[in-house]
Amino acid sequence: MPKHKQDSEGDARSSARSKPSFRRLTYVGKLRDERLNSDVNEILEIIADAQRGVDRQLKNLARRTKLSPRGIYTLSLINAGLDRPSLLVEYFDSLPSTMTVETDRLVEAGLIVRKHDPADRRIIRLELTRKGNKFREEIMDIVNAMYLPRINQIPEKELRTCIEIMKRIVYQEPETE
Repeated sequence: MPKHKQDSEGDARSSARSKPSFRRLTYVGKLRDERLNSDVNEILEIIADAQRGVDRQLKNLARRTKLSPRGIYTLSLINAGLDRPSLLVEYFDSLPSTMTVETDRLVEAGLIVRKHDPADRRIIRLELTRKGNKFREEIMDIVNAMYLPRINQIPEKELRTCIEIMKRIVYQEPETE
């Protein structure tokens, strides 16, 4: 079986967790609207099921920290460089007040700090604390534990093809005639 990107530290932590289970929400298929193309519907169902699975696995963390799923996801976004509230507002397509509430909770939990940009004091940057980094790593371990056992069963070439197809479906603009 193929082994896809996985660090040994993640292996040890993920084996200690219970195996997450996926279940396809079969009732969703019964709610299909004949106006929605069946291929479009199936792709959207699979994407939604994948996200629901992650959300279920992260619920215990959310309860423990009193953070929303959006707040938890925000840690990864800050780590990836979306380190200004305005960038998060744009990413989530939310109101500034919504992101203020989310970032306030992250600050209160000791997971991030707000810092003035030294080049322009009007700009506020968000930065993960040590605790925030550890928490983000825990999140990544949970997600890896959920998906790597499935991914590792897929031959590398098929996996790369799947990823490329999903990128084309989600990101590529349709050609105009």
